[in-house]
Amino acid sequence: MSKKIIAATIAFVLVFAFVFTACKDDEVEATTDANNVYGEPLDIYVTDENGNRVYNSDGAALVYATDENGNRVTNESGVPQTLIEPFVPISEAGSVEYLGYKLVLPEGWAITDDSNRFINEAAGHHVDISPINDTYENYYADQREMYDLLAEEYPNSVSWTEDVSIGAGCIKVVRFTLTVEGEMRVMYFFENSGNLYKILFESANTETLIDDSMTFCLAITYKPYKYYDVTTDTTTVTSPLGTIA
Repeated sequence: MSKKIIAATIAFVLVFAFVFTACKDDEVEATTDANNVYGEPLDIYVTDENGNRVYNSDGAALVYATDENGNRVTNESGVPQTLIEPFVPISEAGSVEYLGYKLVLPEGWAITDDSNRFINEAAGHHVDISPINDTYENYYADQREMYDLLAEEYPNSVSWTEDVSIGAGCIKVVRFTLTVEGEMRVMYFFENSGNLYKILFESANTETLIDDSMTFCLAITYKPYKYYDVTTDTTTVTSPLGTIA
């Protein structure tokens, strides 16, 4: 292996080690607030006959119009007036809902004050869910190249598994793991409803992380909204959630 490749590989491992250290120093606070910590009060949302919230084809929510006192506005016939409101994350007891997915929290897991980040304090795990600013093909090629470099130099520290089953609609799932000095990262990347997702777990609990990560992933239900469009010439993602660099 050339000196250039060795240097790149060592640098990559050091980056992983730094991330583990940074995560330890930056305490992630879990919250048990089930009172819709992200969005409007839950009774503002229109629901169907099954109690499910109603959204349009773009994922925007149908909500009841209210006056300055929070009372529902009705028409002359007493029928509540509704309007369309941009989606905001919703937290309920035991679950959290984002534009692209809903998660029923597995035992031990809790939401945090950071969007799309969850923590299992007892097990010592935390995880981030995010869309990826790339095509699947490009992202796969980049990750596979990095894995091949690491596997050549550190064969006992990495693993690469394809076609992992993590739930309905998730296709071309890859699990890429790296263990450095007793710390472990488990990353899944895949497509669902035209979106490219990455789910990244980090923990010092290397014995249970893979099994716990599978349990977590299987608790996610994805929505059929394509909520970002990759713009390859400017490497940005346009999203109702904001621009993701």
